[in-house]
Amino acid sequence: MSSVFSNAVVTIAAADAEDHAQGMFRGRTARCIRPFQVPFFEHPSVKAEDIQYIFPQNRLVGGRSRTKGTLDTRGWILQEQLLSKRIIYYDKGEVYWDCITSSACESSPVSISLLDEANPEEAWALKLLRRTLAGSLSSHELRKRICDTWLEVIKNYSARVLTKPDDRLIALAGIIEPLKVILNEEPIAGMWHDQLWRQLIWWLGPTIPRLQTDNGFTAPSWSWLGVQERVYYHNSLPGERPPQDALQHKFTDLESCYFNLNSVEVQPLPDKAGLKGRLVVTAQFFPYHLTALDLKSSVQKRLDKAKLRLNTGRWMFDKVVELPLDVHCLVVAEDNTAKMLVCLVIVPEGEGGDTWKRVGLCHWDGLAWQIPSFIEATPETRTFALV
Repeated sequence: MSSVFSNAVVTIAAADAEDHAQGMFRGRTARCIRPFQVPFFEHPSVKAEDIQYIFPQNRLVGGRSRTKGTLDTRGWILQEQLLSKRIIYYDKGEVYWDCITSSACESSPVSISLLDEANPEEAWALKLLRRTLAGSLSSHELRKRICDTWLEVIKNYSARVLTKPDDRLIALAGIIEPLKVILNEEPIAGMWHDQLWRQLIWWLGPTIPRLQTDNGFTAPSWSWLGVQERVYYHNSLPGERPPQDALQHKFTDLESCYFNLNSVEVQPLPDKAGLKGRLVVTAQFFPYHLTALDLKSSVQKRLDKAKLRLNTGRWMFDKVVELPLDVHCLVVAEDNTAKMLVCLVIVPEGEGGDTWKRVGLCHWDGLAWQIPSFIEATPETRTFALV
């Protein structure tokens, strides 16, 4: 797969097709993009023999940047898009060109700026990764920004659909294999060593968490590979779960102050699709007795804050959990601007208490020194083994 698309002269994509039977050609309003001649009088600054190009802006065409469609919802397609040096998209209104140096379309042949993209951060990350994989850009920049880049890849990929859930990791193999050479390291359950703590603080999108069932792919509880829903990394504290295309509430001053990675090991499962792993960390933590009241909306909790002593932060679970529940909150990072903590929510795995598993993420309203006002105890430091 990797060599096929990376060595292709050009990849042709039927971007607007719902399935393989629809093909690439569509009826369209051709007058919006058909070339035409505009007669004009001679002007001192314009030579008569010069050709002037005029590009009308018309909403009937669809805009300068290509709008995501059915093709962009499929999991296997992401690595094909990133590995291809040149892609011609046959879309609903016009034909788009996308290569490692520029993106353009019939109605706007001039290269499109990242500012015209619906999600400039994602467009930047995918372009950086694509150029590096193609060999047209030094790998130094990607190694320096691999965490920022990979977070955007995870968000994009996790929003896509796989027909077979056990393809969760295989459908990224075409990207991961060359990255292993570029970064000179092995991946950690779909993540990389640089700033691993940032890659661990994912949370699920605006969907109802599923029951604990076998989804066809097994992964450590702390890896995003273990869930089938779209994952996010931005700050959700100012409001409820955002729409899928929301870009607001980004972390502005997020720092890891109490979280130290001691060791990590990941191995493939011998008898089924999946991975097993063990992550050993030393972090500040505090115990918390979680009840249904904690899952109220932030507005409701603010109204009852004085009476019930509820923290107005957000609890976001990876799977359905039974309440009440005693959990430990590992402080991973704090945002001094938003005045909040980002905590992994963990529970014991098994009876021994030697290992723990993640069940969700908490955006705790307040900083570490304010925790005792809610739990009447000071956070302690301890080493945990997460599986």
